[in-house]
Amino acid sequence: MGELTSANGLAVGVGSCGDTLAVQLRVGNGIIEDIKCLPHGCLYTVVCASLMSETVKGRRLDDALNLQPEDIDRALGGLPADHQHCARLAVNSLGEAIEDYYHRNGFPEETKNADL
Repeated sequence: MGELTSANGLAVGVGSCGDTLAVQLRVGNGIIEDIKCLPHGCLYTVVCASLMSETVKGRRLDDALNLQPEDIDRALGGLPADHQHCARLAVNSLGEAIEDYYHRNGFPEETKNADL
């Protein structure tokens, strides 16, 4: 949790419940070197954001993009049905931050899923 001063990928996701999640990435050589999240919402949003960030730190971008909400749900032992959207918020916000990284660094569409 917190802010990353040297981020090169940023996103703010808004969940269906109105919770928000800011994700900041520092990517080097195609690897997520550091990630920080600022969740604003319920406990489930905070927990999902924390697990997502711990899961993808040190991973290659293409590997991080394979993370699914179901992976977070399973790792947490199952979320209540009315809070499963919190896992989607975490994963979607991560994807948007990675997309921002690609956009900032001029990666063409066809290289996004290729090995960097």
